[in-house]
Parts: sequence; C-alpha cells; structure tokens
Amino acid sequence: MIIREAQTGDVAAITALYNATIPTTTTAWTETLQSAEERQEWFEHQQSEGFPVLVAEADGVVVGYAAYEHFRGAGKWPGYRFTVEHSVHVHEAHWGTGNPSDC
Repeated sequence: MIIREAQTGDVAAITALYNATIPTTTTAWTETLQSAEERQEWFEHQQSEGFPVLVAEADGVVVGYAAYEHFRGAGKWPGYRFTVEHSVHVHEAHWGTGNPSDC
C-alpha cells in the first residue's frame, strides 16, 4: 500500500469513494451524490487552502483517501476557528485489512 498526495487524476476515484458512503451512512451529512465537477471544485479548494488530500493506493488503484478542512462551523462559531474536520474514506473491500503492528 502506498500513501501519497492526491493528484487531479485521482478525483474520479475520490468521488466514487465519497459517494459510496452516502446511501449507507450518515457521515456525509447529505443524501445527494456529488458530481465529478463538485468534487473537482472541492479538490481545488483544498489545494488553495493548503489542506492536504492523501490517497491510499494498492496495486495501482486508489482504495482510500483522507483530507481535512475548516470545521463546518468555523466561520459562524469563533471558538472553532482553530479546529479542522477530517475525513477518511476506504473502499469497503479494504475494511479491516490493516495491520496496526505495521504502523
């Protein structure tokens, strides 16, 4: 498994990973799938803010990603201005396959 900085070419895989959680969880706080264009805008915003987006790649396939950004209430609630919200999404086929002793 390789962990690396995401590139524009990874946005389609990131979109698929994100959208996979929407019908089955409440983690995304939405019921609407994101388009590739919306995720591309998100990716560009991450880059402009200096927030990293990392991908996990196994056998040349992106199987997960991680990112953080301003906490959703940072502008509304001043107490959150130094707080970030992080997301980690992993393809279901790779759930539970990690080995903590390898860290």
